Amino acid sequence: MALVEEIERIIDQRVDQRMEIFLNKQESMKPWVKMNVAIKRLEKDARWIRGNLCTLDLIEKGLVKKVGGEWHFQNPEFFVYIHDTWWPMYESE
Repeated sequence: MALVEEIERIIDQRVDQRMEIFLNKQESMKPWVKMNVAIKRLEKDARWIRGNLCTLDLIEKGLVKKVGGEWHFQNPEFFVYIHDTWWPMYESE
């Protein structure tokens, strides 16, 4: 019985590891991501992101939208724009 329990434990551990990888990839495959993903990727708090990145300019560019009171960010275009265009302008000010 100890051998069966050890095999089950190893299988459970490997399944958990593979599910973790899958869940991490799943978030990056969505066309629009929510605020919690933006917080994690940009390492900023929600108030800072709302104040600096949820602007009319980015809404007009189609990178940000508000759906049902929740902010959504176009993936990956929003993060590419922030990295390549917006961030260098922000840091130079």
